[in-house]
Amino acid sequence: MWDVLCFRKMVTPSLLQLLFWLLVALCLVKGILDLLANAPLTALVWFVVAPLILRVIVELLMCLFAINNQLNDLRHLLGQANHTEKKAP
Repeated sequence: MWDVLCFRKMVTPSLLQLLFWLLVALCLVKGILDLLANAPLTALVWFVVAPLILRVIVELLMCLFAINNQLNDLRHLLGQANHTEKKAP
C-alpha cells in the first residue's frame, strides 16, 4: 500500500486493463444492438475491429509502463552494483 502512496507502484496499468474490458463489453453490446437493427456489417465492425483497435491502443500504453518498470529495475541493479563497488578495497 505504501508503494502506491509513494508512487513506486503504478495503478494505471490495472485501471487500463479494467477500462479495456469495459470498453470491449460496450463494443459487444453495440454490436448486438446493430444486429438487432439489421446492420450486420456495422455489427461485424463492432464485434471484431473495435476490440482489436482497443487492444492495440492499450498495449501501446502498457508498453510505456513496462519500459518504466524495466528502467526502474535497471536503476536498482546499477545502484546495488555501485554500492558494492564502493565497499570493495
